[in-house]
Amino acid sequence: MSLVGLIGKPSAGKTTFFRAATLADAKIAPYPFTTINPNTGVAYVRVECPCREFDLACGKCLRGYRFVPFEMIDAAGLVPGSHAGRGMGNKFLDDVAKSSVLIHVVDVSGTTDEEGNPCRGHDPIKDIEFIENELDRWFERILERNPDPARALSGLGVKSVPEYRSVSELRKKVKPIVVAANKCDVENNFLERVVEKIPEAIPCSAEYELVLRTAAERGMIDYVPGDAGFEVTGSPNEQQEEVLNRIREFLKKFGSTGVQKCIDRAVLEVLGYVVVFPVENESKLTNSEGEILPDAFLMPPGSTVLDLAYRIHTDIGKGFLYAVDCRTGMRVSGERKLSSLDVISVVSAGKR
Repeated sequence: MSLVGLIGKPSAGKTTFFRAATLADAKIAPYPFTTINPNTGVAYVRVECPCREFDLACGKCLRGYRFVPFEMIDAAGLVPGSHAGRGMGNKFLDDVAKSSVLIHVVDVSGTTDEEGNPCRGHDPIKDIEFIENELDRWFERILERNPDPARALSGLGVKSVPEYRSVSELRKKVKPIVVAANKCDVENNFLERVVEKIPEAIPCSAEYELVLRTAAERGMIDYVPGDAGFEVTGSPNEQQEEVLNRIREFLKKFGSTGVQKCIDRAVLEVLGYVVVFPVENESKLTNSEGEILPDAFLMPPGSTVLDLAYRIHTDIGKGFLYAVDCRTGMRVSGERKLSSLDVISVVSAGKR
């Protein structure tokens, strides 16, 4: 299972979003079905690092933010009728099955139609509606093949089937969607129309985020993904300076490019995952090598301290004795639920 899956019609900017989030070498081209096989890569959620709270310097964060990895998949674009095998067919709907939460990258510029072909004035609401309809029809077919919902949905990573009154309601619960209103950098876009229908949609420019991350990697700028600004540290040429100025104006208007915000909302808010920092030395917050806050784990909602012990190592879990909450200095049991940004020291009879 991938934690996050990117969905959308062809040429909506999914692969640009994917490259911006992972800096993976994925193919981008201005025509439909550039993505034939799904791209997979490592993306990151952004959380505050506890090192500043403890007046420490961990050396693993960027200006106080820790970036925690997870797997992301970029499936090929969906077109109307995909559930029945049209376009790239059911293969890519099956790729969606591997994801716990979906980010729907919507082209709000109105410059591509439902097939991903160039056009003018296309209403992105139509894209949102047909993508959701494709997913609903796909769920219907899965349930038709097996009348037992639990068995039918087990292949989608669904451990327990929630109560539902319709297939659409079920789909929204087990494969929730975050809408990335992409290409907001294009003039005369349809962002207001999308936000009117879906208030929680996130204004986004995957292209600008890719420019910023690439420039930062090359040492041209100092940029922390998710920030509302950046500092030029290199010597951009006139054309590069012009692009960076346009991005500055975009960041002033929207507060970020939206890419990191989409990721964080999908993983931390919608799925409810928490980031936990396990350490060995409860007073110095180090491991056996003396590294400060060396690890950061993404844990599913409802995870316990004992789950964390097993995540560190199976032997640590089997030999679990107790743990220490490093903020309070108090011992905690294995049944204690983990909270976001917990710093936990596990005491075990087992060895790593």
